[in-house]
Formats: sequence, structure tokens, C-alpha cells
Amino acid sequence: GSPWKLEKLKCILHYFRRIIEDMPKGVLTFRRFALPDIWKPKWIESQAPLCKIHLRKNITIEDMHGLLQVDFANEFIGGGVMNEGIVQEEIRFTICTEMLVSVLICEVMLPNECIFLIGCEQYVTYSGYATTFKAKDNFIDKTPKDSWGRKLSHVVAMDAINYLNSLDQYIIENMSRELIKAYTCFRIPKSMEKSMFGIATGNWGCGAFNGDRQLKAIIQLMAASEAGRPLVYVTWHDQYLVEWFWKVYQYLTNQQATVRDLCIYLQQFSMQYNQSTLFEFILNTPLSLLRKS
Repeated sequence: GSPWKLEKLKCILHYFRRIIEDMPKGVLTFRRFALPDIWKPKWIESQAPLCKIHLRKNITIEDMHGLLQVDFANEFIGGGVMNEGIVQEEIRFTICTEMLVSVLICEVMLPNECIFLIGCEQYVTYSGYATTFKAKDNFIDKTPKDSWGRKLSHVVAMDAINYLNSLDQYIIENMSRELIKAYTCFRIPKSMEKSMFGIATGNWGCGAFNGDRQLKAIIQLMAASEAGRPLVYVTWHDQYLVEWFWKVYQYLTNQQATVRDLCIYLQQFSMQYNQSTLFEFILNTPLSLLRKS
């Protein structure tokens, strides 16, 4: 069999060994959320300013403590964790083994749905990624708990479209779907507005699902800005993306761009995506010209 399957099995068996020796005490929450139609943003009318961003390249999302951590999910949560899969979602479910419970109780996610996994503990460290994944050492998760007894670990499962034809992602309807999905995950309930915290995300749907990193970066920037939350963007060792995303962000903020402006950029780009990259299109198209069109 595949060697990484054995490494995943080591992590799961390690979890059972740990709980036999010392049963964990606390609470886990699995919450499915569907965004009602009346709460969907009117992107073309939004005057929300762009949120603050921070770009990192040599850190993993699970290490970004104190933030809402995005799970680059399959529409069936957990993806291939119980089979061949061993990329971002499957790794997280393997090292935070109690997340596997969600696979049993959650159905396929719809475009306006997401699943929150709150309080899940990490039990093991690892090295590598995909076929180089290896279980390493026992991990003592010292994350503090909230008043419910849950670890202050907030993860949201956010599934992207799987583009068999990568050009389909530049269709307006598909961009709109990804925007709604990201906003569904990033929107914060009114009951939590006083304790609003940032979002840790990155190259969502840009691996096996063939997503365009630049397009996904702008879509997530729009969703976070509409939700009014700061964004920590992890580029997974991609220095080029760090430099160019920051350059585009500074260009936009210097022009006091809004979510509406980014919406217009995407609409225009959908008609000429074969002529340049999205970042090039934004940098070469002044907002003053775009607003007159």
C-alpha cells in the first residue's frame, strides 16, 4: 500500500493510545451554517473598505493561533482522509484526530454552507506534505480553553469548486459562487462582533482543484473585507505571490478601493483573462478609468 497511509494510521493509533492513558476533558462543537439569501452581499453596491492583510510564506495555517483557520475542504468534509488523500485538509484531520467525527455526522456542503469545527486538539506533529507526509512526535496542545471547555481552536471547512477545465473559474457565475462560499465562512455572527478575530487562509482550491492563486487571493480579500475582518494570508513558500499580492494590495489601498471596485475588476477581467494575469490587469487598470466604464 501507499506509505503515507501507514503514516496516517500511526497518527490515529497514537490518538487512541493517548486517550487510553489520559482521557481528555472538554467539549467539541461541530456547527453547520447556511447563509440565508437575504444575508448575501450585493457586491456591486458594497462600499466596504479593504481589510488589513498580513502575508506569510513559511508557516502553516494550523500554527496561526487566535485566528479562524480555514480548512481547504472537500464538499464532503474530510475529503480523502480515510483513503489516499493527504494534503491540507486530510493532514489537519489526521493530526487533530477528533475532527474525523465530522465525517460521520456532516452531509455534503451546499454552495451557501460551511462547517465550523471548534475545540479540536492536536495530538501529533508531522513532516512533509502529500506523498512525503510522515508522523513524527507526540504533541501536547497547550491551547487554552473557553468557558465551555473548548480549546480556542476555530476551524472552518470551506470547499472550492473543482475545475476540470481551469478556464471555467473566470466565468462570472463561478466567481460569484466562490465569493458566497468565502463570505459564508468569514461572516461573523452578531453575537461575536465584540470578540471579532482575524482569518488565516491561503491558496484555497489551488492544488488538485486547479484554482488560480491570484483570483482566489482577490476573492478571499473581498469576502474578508465585506465581513470586516483582517486577513492573514499564508502562501505556502510562494515568495512571488507574497510580493505581488502585497504590491496589488498597496496599489488598491492607495486608491481607496472598495469591495465594489474589486467586483468591477473581476467582471472586466472575466472578459479578458486570456490577455494577462489578474494582478497585471489590476495594476494596469487605474480605478478612475474602471469607475467610468
